[in-house]
Amino acid sequence: MRRESARGATRYMWRSGPYPLTAFYLGKYELTQAQWEALLGVNASAHQGTAFPESDQFPVDQVSWEDCQILIKKLNESFPGGGFRLPTEVEWEFAARGGEEYRSAEAKAPRPVRNGKPNRLGLVDMLGNVREWCSSLYRPYPYSASDGREVAGAPGYRVLRGGS
Repeated sequence: MRRESARGATRYMWRSGPYPLTAFYLGKYELTQAQWEALLGVNASAHQGTAFPESDQFPVDQVSWEDCQILIKKLNESFPGGGFRLPTEVEWEFAARGGEEYRSAEAKAPRPVRNGKPNRLGLVDMLGNVREWCSSLYRPYPYSASDGREVAGAPGYRVLRGGS
């Protein structure tokens, strides 16, 4: 989940062109199954049970876009100031690559959260582990925030990034 900040701005040079980024907050680690269950009272993850003894520390998986919206609403109601949201696709790319042009996935199957090597920004498991939702609607490149992909309530397919 992400929390916005009004401080600073940067421009991220992506292969297909420059895209402006304003400062944003990003969780250092993926949300664990234990955290998801504590917040919502249910865990629909595929990797749990006796076959996965550390599953409470695995990232939550098998969650829909709608599930994420319910969680975000709960977080924003629970914490003064709120501001929690999913990252845009450009924000996710910037964070996952740690400012680098290319970085490969670290894992081929889910593993406990906090076990990966941090990228240059100190974020863990952005590449590898499980796929992560972005707020952006799926649209072809080149990226353009004015093409409707960043409209929060617009219908359509949302972007999933990362995973192994």
